Amino acid sequence: MIRIAIVAPCGPVNQDSLRAGKRNLLSHFPNCEFIEAPNLDRESGFLAGTDQERIDSLRWAFESSDADIIWIARGGFGAVRIALCMPWTDFAAESRARLVGYSDATLLLSSFAQAGGTAIHGPMIAADIARGFEDERTWNSIERLILSNDKKLNDDFLFEGRVLNNLPVKIDGRILAGNLTVFASTAGTKIFPSTKDKVIFLEDVNEEPYRVERALCQLLLSGFFDEAKAVVFGNFSNCIAETPERSFT
Repeated sequence: MIRIAIVAPCGPVNQDSLRAGKRNLLSHFPNCEFIEAPNLDRESGFLAGTDQERIDSLRWAFESSDADIIWIARGGFGAVRIALCMPWTDFAAESRARLVGYSDATLLLSSFAQAGGTAIHGPMIAADIARGFEDERTWNSIERLILSNDKKLNDDFLFEGRVLNNLPVKIDGRILAGNLTVFASTAGTKIFPSTKDKVIFLEDVNEEPYRVERALCQLLLSGFFDEAKAVVFGNFSNCIAETPERSFT
């Protein structure tokens, strides 16, 4: 059995979506068992409980749950309030668990990865997985990257893309993946991640194109891309100009 601890370090979790996500995972991977963080049904404004409740729940997942995977239920807001409160080095040294999520959880993933842990930028149980996937490759990726912990990313995982400049045919490097806006918000802070020799994957949602450009410029000026090996743009969903006639997109 694969033991999965479901945590909510960001926004409050819709319980119907949570049940749907667990159901969809079990229908594809019946060898999963779930344990839930104490704050999974909590709500405090736009957060899944108070800061202390979310801190305690994440610590429980790493220190006491004996989980193979710590899977973030959903994104939203609030991870920045607790990111520096975590003993990431201890988590990485003492827990075998892989941390999975994206969006607002970018700060948690990058902090855990920088400490030496295994962080996977992947779909969340009460969000994407609850809605399901039409393409079987996504389920295959979940099985290989998350459930089986295959640490090498190759063409089997990638949808057809478009190369924006001439790069070497082959690039080797560790992946740093995350939300563009969240990365930009950490520029100049203690948790700004190192990108040296990394292949950077970026995503975002519900941002005007000019805001996407502003975040990219902020990262460019901060040196975020200076020592990276490559940059890959993932899904920028619903990043549509409100006034197309005044946009370059």
